[in-house]
Amino acid sequence: MGKINPRLRHFLVGAAVGVAVPMAAFYVFYDSHYSHIPFAAYVQMLSARSMLSKILSISAVPNLLCFYLCLWANRDQAARGILGGTMITAIAVAALYFIY
Repeated sequence: MGKINPRLRHFLVGAAVGVAVPMAAFYVFYDSHYSHIPFAAYVQMLSARSMLSKILSISAVPNLLCFYLCLWANRDQAARGILGGTMITAIAVAALYFIY
């Protein structure tokens, strides 16, 4: 395999950050408020209360910080990747909203 294009690599790293940061924020919220119950029970509780998509939407807010940091550092491809990862998260949240 040849070397990957640096622009594509930066975009893919940004997309990975754009997907990983909301998942980490979701887990940090769980760990700070509901660590006394198992994680699966927490997700089921949110689903039963129709709050899963709302909490996941709020979990995407830290992506703004990552996005603006990339813009500030002139990492435009990574910022685009973060935006793409946020769109992937938004599509997943919309799907969960209509499913649950």
